[in-house]
Amino acid sequence: NAYVGVPLAVQDGARLGTLCVMDRKAREFASRDVGILDSLASLIVDRLELRLVSQDAAHVAAEAAREREAAFQRANKMVNDGRLLAALVQSSQDAIVSKDLNGVVTSWNPAAEDIFGYPAAEMIGQSITRIIPPDRLEEETFVLDKIRRGERIEHYETLRRRRDGGLIPISLTISPIKGEDDTILGASKIARNISDRVESQNRIHALLREVNHRVKNQFAVILSMIRQSANQAGTAQEFEARIRDRIMALARSHDLLVSHDWNGAPIQDVLTAQSE
Repeated sequence: NAYVGVPLAVQDGARLGTLCVMDRKAREFASRDVGILDSLASLIVDRLELRLVSQDAAHVAAEAAREREAAFQRANKMVNDGRLLAALVQSSQDAIVSKDLNGVVTSWNPAAEDIFGYPAAEMIGQSITRIIPPDRLEEETFVLDKIRRGERIEHYETLRRRRDGGLIPISLTISPIKGEDDTILGASKIARNISDRVESQNRIHALLREVNHRVKNQFAVILSMIRQSANQAGTAQEFEARIRDRIMALARSHDLLVSHDWNGAPIQDVLTAQSE
């Protein structure tokens, strides 16, 4: 039997496996054969590394979300203590809003103005439902019911409506505001604009879908080449030569696409590459 293999190793040196070719007959593989196998291994590793990078980005985003949640909890503790520190509220990059038990806004910090587009003068004394999309109004009923029972609303993500009518994704934490005798006076909300994170997640998902699509396309092309070569070859040696030449041509075309950021390549460059 004959065997030749090329290791699949990512940038940090971790070995994921081996791409190999075996033949029932004992023979030596030419250096050109090994080169073809090495090109295919590089293509596979490129796809795997891109997926690993996307997974790392998702892990970083999740870690950042946990850190933000810890920050939200610290901020809410200050609110629950009844110590609405004006300096902190005014300088915070998070929207910090308070409302009474009827959902009427009683405070609206500068960050809330930036995030939702409404100045404080237009929101204080108005119902918080002004910024809640019609299809999410049941959230406010749920929130007020829990606040009246003195329960904290755990961190959750939702959508709110800006003054210009656009929807904005936010991360929201809500806590009851208590008086000195533990009477529930209203609720405090800390909202953070998470548009960047949501957009980043969408880009990661789109990238993974694109990688999956392109890998499947490459496999389909290779399978088609194998079938075509098998139909045209009269002997095993002729089949080997045909499939080797076609895979090398595919590899050269792939290199051209990569060098042009997958935006296509001039036909002259393609013809030149295939004539080498």
